[in-house]
Amino acid sequence: MRKFTFDSIKIVNEYHNSLHKIWELANDLSKNEKIVYSNILKEIRNTIDLIKSPNDSDGHSTLLLLEQHTDRLVAMETTASKLHCDSTNRDINNRPFYQLYRAEQSDNLDNTHLKSRGMTGWVFVANQCIITNDIKSYTVDDKSENNVSCDMPPYQPVWGHTVSEFPVLLKNVDWNAHYIASPIKISEVPVGVLRYTCTKRKNNFGQDELNYLVASSEIISIALQNRSYLQNRDAKLRLDSVESSDDFNTNIDEFLNILQDAFNTSIISIYLYDDQQNKLIMSYEKGIRLNRDEMANIYYDGKNKKGITWQIYKDNNPIFSDNIKDHQQWKGAFQEKYYHNAPRWAEVINIPFIGGPIRNQKKDPIGVIKLELPIVSSGLSSFTREDFEFFEKEVLPITSRLFQK
Repeated sequence: MRKFTFDSIKIVNEYHNSLHKIWELANDLSKNEKIVYSNILKEIRNTIDLIKSPNDSDGHSTLLLLEQHTDRLVAMETTASKLHCDSTNRDINNRPFYQLYRAEQSDNLDNTHLKSRGMTGWVFVANQCIITNDIKSYTVDDKSENNVSCDMPPYQPVWGHTVSEFPVLLKNVDWNAHYIASPIKISEVPVGVLRYTCTKRKNNFGQDELNYLVASSEIISIALQNRSYLQNRDAKLRLDSVESSDDFNTNIDEFLNILQDAFNTSIISIYLYDDQQNKLIMSYEKGIRLNRDEMANIYYDGKNKKGITWQIYKDNNPIFSDNIKDHQQWKGAFQEKYYHNAPRWAEVINIPFIGGPIRNQKKDPIGVIKLELPIVSSGLSSFTREDFEFFEKEVLPITSRLFQK
């Protein structure tokens, strides 16, 4: 469990006191995500409003997080009564989102599309903060000491209000706004954006406001990481309870559900060895549904190992890879069958992978369990080394014991 260090934050006392409140709120993230996000954003809005515009403010704070397995930056919560966005830019939960456009995609986009994600999307892609008291004329200085040119999108951040708090006021030519935003990072990789905006006031944002928002985003990052730790711990307890049950079919269903939650993965598959056919036959899956008539059977012809699944079985060892497509034994022979219902399969650039042998009491392999996570952008999250350690130490032994019964 990580903790936040307050001593290094040099800001006015009001902001410093607020950070302590935000930390206390964030510690409950694993209990009720929506309420915690809402309370944190209200604390940020109220604190900045109290200091900068105590008698007149329409400030809003908004939290956006990257949606797993896609390139969408989804508005999780906001203090605004309504976020304006095009109806097509809403997810299945009716939450507004930015469709992110990264540097490698920019050559295929015209100028209109490059502006469509607005300043918030730029903050995420560039992995840099923005603070401005004039959103209409804000530009990034290429010589800024915070600018890392190799990571910079090849376009300026523009207030495009794809997901905006102020859709109506933009029609007023005299209207302007303050804007401050910070990326939320885990191991320096952006996973979201925390932002605050309000219409133009005489009291401008300064370094205190930037430090306050950056510190708040770091607290949210730590809370997200701590929640993952607690989820793994909870998964271990749930796995233990599954193993103690005598109902095999119920066990397997619950087992797969637990793994999907614990690893936040889209595909789990279990292959068991058929002695008579000399094949590994898929018996259980979770995630993208497979056509049973096209179910992949993995076999060994006596000379050549057939793909990564058979490699795991023959070597009797687990494998962890950031991109299994680069593994020398990955054949991809069944990928079209396996992913034929996968959204955006043609855009999958890599497949983070964790797999290991299911063993009998003599420690001989009797099958294989695999976790796969198709990724459509280099900026999306992958399996971690901690995930693999949890898989190897907890999941594999329990999986083996389930199939020994």
